[in-house]
Amino acid sequence: MKLLHLLLPLLLLMMLTTVATGIGKKPVALTVDQNQHEQGQFFTVTFTGSTSEPELLFMEQRYRMFRQSGTSWRALVPVENLTPPGSYTLQVRAGAHEEHIPVTVTPNKRAIQQITLDLSKAELKATELEKSRVKAALHTESSEKLFGGVFLRPVHGETSSLFGLKRSYNGGPVESYHKGLDIAAPQGTPVQSTAKGMVILTGTVEEGFQVHGNTVIIDHGQPDFPQKM
Repeated sequence: MKLLHLLLPLLLLMMLTTVATGIGKKPVALTVDQNQHEQGQFFTVTFTGSTSEPELLFMEQRYRMFRQSGTSWRALVPVENLTPPGSYTLQVRAGAHEEHIPVTVTPNKRAIQQITLDLSKAELKATELEKSRVKAALHTESSEKLFGGVFLRPVHGETSSLFGLKRSYNGGPVESYHKGLDIAAPQGTPVQSTAKGMVILTGTVEEGFQVHGNTVIIDHGQPDFPQKM
């Protein structure tokens, strides 16, 4: 009887130790490059401890995570340029395991560009052809990394317009922003790719690209840490 009294507490202690230390489970870790970013920037999220792709959610939208090595995964999570400043949560699920990190979005305080269009351009709209083709290209996701090294400037010239500038057309409300980086150069200047990649879209004015103009979109593959041009 005394032996039974000794065994029961010992078994209970072993069970509690197993639950507390997670014996048999791989260690998990969720990290973010920093917990605060401006509108138009992005969070670099890393999750370690899963053999399959974790589910990453931000503002109720799911983002792909790409395997780095072993059980390590990484994703670049964009902060849309018109996201209201405030507190948000990065959430990662891997099987039954779930991790949360609180993050903050701050205003980028970019200037508002006042753009005046003449009557012939004021009603110009993107065609359904260009909208559908550009949207499909921009949603391309490649698991393979196609580039290496530092990204280059595609052409020498002055930066004439920054990404993220909010825009008002003909004095109207601010409902959009500049989604690229403009570099001024003489007409006919050759333009090179910023890095190795695969051309996934070419579109010309003659084909109906009325707003995007003559367009080339290149897929550089799996996202990586940013490097300045």
